Amino acid sequence: MSGDIVPFPAQQGALNALDVSALVAERMKIWHSNDGDDSNPAISDDEKDRRTEIVCNQVNELDNRIADMVAPSAAGILAQLDLLLELKDEGTDWADDRDRRLIEAIKAGLLNLPQADAGDAA
Repeated sequence: MSGDIVPFPAQQGALNALDVSALVAERMKIWHSNDGDDSNPAISDDEKDRRTEIVCNQVNELDNRIADMVAPSAAGILAQLDLLLELKDEGTDWADDRDRRLIEAIKAGLLNLPQADAGDAA
């Protein structure tokens, strides 16, 4: 990774709006920002640990925000489903109830989507 990791609050800017898709995309970007550090001999073990801690803290903060949001659109719900799949693939074992909260948020988002009229179906 080139350069230093910018702490999440400094990156937040455009993410202040409750845009679930943008939050999930930012979470994935942050999560993968450390890729390659382990194989880079120019980065000390202490620096690798520091960067990993920063990334984990930022990702945990975003995971909590995303798990507590009801997406107002199908795109947001799909982003939450992508996050759920990513967490499964990462083997993430949340010690709290974020996975349940994320599933509840997805269900609420689906229930809040506008229903198509029977005449609109093609």
